[in-house]
Amino acid sequence: SLGAGKLATEYAPEVAERLEGVAVGGVPADFETLMTSMNSNLAVGLLGAATLGVARAHPEMLDLLTDEGVQIASAVKDSCMDEVSLAGATLADIDQIAAPGALESPTAEKIYDLARMSDRAIPAPLYIYHGRDEFWVPLGPVRALAAKQRDLGVPVTMREVPGEHFV
Repeated sequence: SLGAGKLATEYAPEVAERLEGVAVGGVPADFETLMTSMNSNLAVGLLGAATLGVARAHPEMLDLLTDEGVQIASAVKDSCMDEVSLAGATLADIDQIAAPGALESPTAEKIYDLARMSDRAIPAPLYIYHGRDEFWVPLGPVRALAAKQRDLGVPVTMREVPGEHFV
């Protein structure tokens, strides 16, 4: 929803002009942050699924994988989200499948920046709700997202709700 809202004016101007608002919750506002917060814990499978999804649009990301990473990606690339998410039970570390320095590489920085779309204003009021106790999708980048959208002139309402992602 966040990405669609940010791209609405460019991608679907006929929709953007009628958009009454955008609501987002549990917002993965910063992919770079997720590479740490979702690594080596139960969320790592979900992180892998999201990363493979982004790699479909940006195959240059595959160059950042080790041989083992390429094998794993090839094996799971057409799996459903539920199956890939189960890989979280392995508590794998991204450093096992990413080449040294991959997460700080120019390719990674480009992907992080593209995913943020921080220069794009949503053309309607934005409602954000996010768990105060969220541990996999940290609150800090979501607060920064709200502030940035306000700076771009978007009316933003943000609610920090009790609990974390599952609650």
